[in-house]
Order: sequence, then structure tokens, then C-alpha cells
Amino acid sequence: MALANPSQAADPLGQGNVLAFASTSFDGSGRLYILDDAHGLRQLVGGDAFILAPAWSPESQRLGFRGYDPNRGTTRLTICFVETNQAQEAATF
Repeated sequence: MALANPSQAADPLGQGNVLAFASTSFDGSGRLYILDDAHGLRQLVGGDAFILAPAWSPESQRLGFRGYDPNRGTTRLTICFVETNQAQEAATF
């Protein structure tokens, strides 16, 4: 989980604290969500990989996370832009 506090950084969605968390289902598909006081729960990304360790950028506009695909045996580092839900792969190893 990653928590953005507007008293310490810009609040990406307006008012209140914003919580980012990842969830993985039994079939191995991962989802990245944010939860905030003003807008409730919102899914940012989802896919066929485990999503691990979401972390906010210093300005709280982006979330970085690690995705592991057990079928391919690869790990991806991905950056998600919170306002647009656009995810950009930063590295694969």
C-alpha cells in the first residue's frame, strides 16, 4: 500500500488522503486501485501479472509498481499516470 498525504505532497484527486493498493486474484491477474475520500474506489490498471509494491512519485501524480508474470518468468517496472490511467512500462528483467 502507498498513501499520499496532501499535507506532504500534491493530492492527485482533489481533497483528502489517497490510498493506492494492489490486489491479485486466484488466477494470478493483478489490479492496481486507488481509494480516496472524494471519489471512492477506482481501478487504474489490470492484467495477467501479479502487481507488487505500488509507490507514489514525490508529487503524487504517478504510481510506480512492479509486476511479475509467472508464465513468462519476467518482472516489469511500470509507471501509471493517475489522472489519465495510462501505464508506461519502464523496464523488464
